[in-house]
Amino acid sequence: MDTRVGKSVFPNIFVTVGTTSFDRLIELVKTPETLQQMKNWKTEQVKVQIGSSKVAEEGSSVLKGIGFTFYRYKNSLEEDMKWADLIICHAGAGTTLDALDSGKIICVIPNDSLMDNHQSELADCISEKGYGFSTKINQFHDVAPKISAPVTPFPKSNINGFLQILETDLLKLDINEVNVAKKQYEEKLQKKSPVKS
Repeated sequence: MDTRVGKSVFPNIFVTVGTTSFDRLIELVKTPETLQQMKNWKTEQVKVQIGSSKVAEEGSSVLKGIGFTFYRYKNSLEEDMKWADLIICHAGAGTTLDALDSGKIICVIPNDSLMDNHQSELADCISEKGYGFSTKINQFHDVAPKISAPVTPFPKSNINGFLQILETDLLKLDINEVNVAKKQYEEKLQKKSPVKS
């Protein structure tokens, strides 16, 4: 049972599905139940990165008084993650790593339609370690009212900590995806802290 309590006001929410199609997550954020939860969170703006989704188009709209912006891709999601008070994301290794590193409250939702899906194990691990919250699509409305700060801070700029989660807790994870996530993360760190010559 999750006993964490704290801040549960999220004026700005960022939702991301990565590069794949995760239509069920896009549909979830537009349901009456989710919109009511966002009202409870005092949400004012939601940015939704829709990837290759077929159930949403790029553009802006207002749903139940909440401003929504939908877009497919950007070179980097870092700006939107910094902007957000809450990040709701699929459980791809790269996206999860960026969300953890942002220092924001995160809710990870695995895309269970993927073949050989490791995302559930990764999402569960994030929750068990207290770095964020995780849920399946059909259980989101049970978990959402419990989403709040504080969470256990993810060790800042600690690729080894994240790789340990992937390599020891999630032995089923494709090593190629681990290596891609590691490379992207290391490149991100180099951009943040350029080496002085």
